[in-house]
Amino acid sequence: MSSLKLVSFKLHNQIYGINLKFVKEVGKISSFFKIPSKVDYFEGLYNLKGIILPVINLGKRIGINIDIPSNFLKYYIFLNDTQYSFIIIIDKILGVQEIDENTIKNLNNKNLIEDIIIDNGEILSFIDVKKIIDINDFKYSKRFFFKSLHSIEDLSVKKIEEEKSKISFTIFKINNEIFGIDSKYIKQLISSDNKNFKFFSLDNLVVGELEFDNKIIEVLNLPLILKTNIKLDNYLIALIEKEETILAFIIPEDTGFIVIEEQKIMKEISIVNNFSFLNQAFKYNKEYVKIIDIEKLINFLTLKAIEE
Repeated sequence: MSSLKLVSFKLHNQIYGINLKFVKEVGKISSFFKIPSKVDYFEGLYNLKGIILPVINLGKRIGINIDIPSNFLKYYIFLNDTQYSFIIIIDKILGVQEIDENTIKNLNNKNLIEDIIIDNGEILSFIDVKKIIDINDFKYSKRFFFKSLHSIEDLSVKKIEEEKSKISFTIFKINNEIFGIDSKYIKQLISSDNKNFKFFSLDNLVVGELEFDNKIIEVLNLPLILKTNIKLDNYLIALIEKEETILAFIIPEDTGFIVIEEQKIMKEISIVNNFSFLNQAFKYNKEYVKIIDIEKLINFLTLKAIEE
């Protein structure tokens, strides 16, 4: 008998199963870095022990309209289909079971799912892990979330430590200059057409108000703070959290994410000394990325408010 080991789980009151050989880790998750995207089943990024992983909304991928808030308490399954690494969000882990491969029958012909009748007579929906990601969906812009991800099967302790010494940056371009913010400070990226965003004007420092977590947060014009005259036609709202302080800025919609080694950051350099919060940078594709120091930016805005 040819057998297959499955990890079974619940999602939206339905039982599903995936091949155990693709499962790298299972655990609880309460939040992740949410990113607006044209790919409806892509939710954002999650930092798992120093490894940045895409978060996939499995419900939407298989045709169930399930919304995942940025703050919740559910389970994740870390998958690697031998080409791409990512996590899926589920409701409950049921366990591991072994079945006869001959019982797998494609009853619904949905390409991604095949139905299996398991021992107790229940029908389990078997998901083909290799078909969860359609990489062609992610070629709509320069943001290519799976490009640098890798299998962790052969990661040694040394390599894991190397991963921890790397920093993820959210980068964007304003007036042909590239800026970067340490992604750990970005609580969420929010679409400008979000129903909780009240728009005023792009001509002022405060462009609008955002209702978030039962609080009203002023959304600031980052290009104006950087003393550029550019008006963003398409933009995102970056919700920034540093200890007790929460800020919101507009940034260009075409935003990217890169991970660099911490030692590549150049400190106290002359090319970024126009502002107190711009005194570090790193090179990316032969260009300088100017790092916005969030703590110093908060101090800069506080002093500016006092002076006015």
